[in-house]
Amino acid sequence: MTEPYYCNHGGVPTIIVKTRAWSFIDGEWKEISRAEAYTKAQLIGELEFKRLFGDLPPLPLRSNNT
Repeated sequence: MTEPYYCNHGGVPTIIVKTRAWSFIDGEWKEISRAEAYTKAQLIGELEFKRLFGDLPPLPLRSNNT
C-alpha cells in the first residue's frame, strides 16, 4: 500500500503519512505518535476507511505532510 495509510485505531479514524500520524478525535484531526499509530492501528484500505467513518474533513495543512 502507498501513503497515506488509512487506519482504524480502536474505532478512531487515523491516517499515517511519511513523518506524522493524525487521529480524528472530538470532531477534529489531532496529531498523535506516528510510531504508536504505525504499530497499533489496524491498516485498512481507503474505501473501507470511508465506509467505516464517512466523509471527514481534510487533514490540517502543514509542511512535511508527505
